[in-house]
Amino acid sequence: MMSPGNGIATRSPAVTAIALLAGVGACLLLPGLPPWPILLACLLAGVGWRWQGPRWRWLGTGLAGFGWVGLQAAMVLGAQLPPVWEKRDLVVEGRIADLPHPEARRTRFRLLVDDHPSQVAPLRGRTLQLSWYDDFDATEPGPRTGLRAGARWRFIVQLRAPRGLSNPGGFDAERHALAQRIAATGYVREASMARQLAGPRGINAWRER
Repeated sequence: MMSPGNGIATRSPAVTAIALLAGVGACLLLPGLPPWPILLACLLAGVGWRWQGPRWRWLGTGLAGFGWVGLQAAMVLGAQLPPVWEKRDLVVEGRIADLPHPEARRTRFRLLVDDHPSQVAPLRGRTLQLSWYDDFDATEPGPRTGLRAGARWRFIVQLRAPRGLSNPGGFDAERHALAQRIAATGYVREASMARQLAGPRGINAWRER
């Protein structure tokens, strides 16, 4: 028979939080995601085990965390740009979703593509991580200096799905994109064709003032 002290320990918020984080961490450390039916089974089994008594509660919590975060990751990966659309000139319209980050030869920013039938189907309502480079022979920054958070723009872009580590121990761009729900990364093409469609608005526009 389990002592009252053990039962209380397995119900404590600290034990529950540790078990949940262990399950989430185990899933994030995998080199690849299991098939979604396995993840769903883990989630359902974990929820069920939580009601089988104190002895199984911590294990059920960890298993539920594993399945839940795995399903979330699978959904995000499923929303990434399919290979057939990579390295093609695509016209996109959307709103700048964060504060642009100007650098010496480029500006990095995120674009939330319009959720509209006029946009490329896999990109509708998705977030892109874009870079706008100066021309090779430019002596000063070009029109990229006009980017403002919350403004709507039309761009010609080339994209690809986020890629993972290039060097062991380096920055994992794919994992970062997964966490930020970025569907594709790429750069602006034909800078002369870029057009601002509407002025800044929203909380990010206010932050940039």
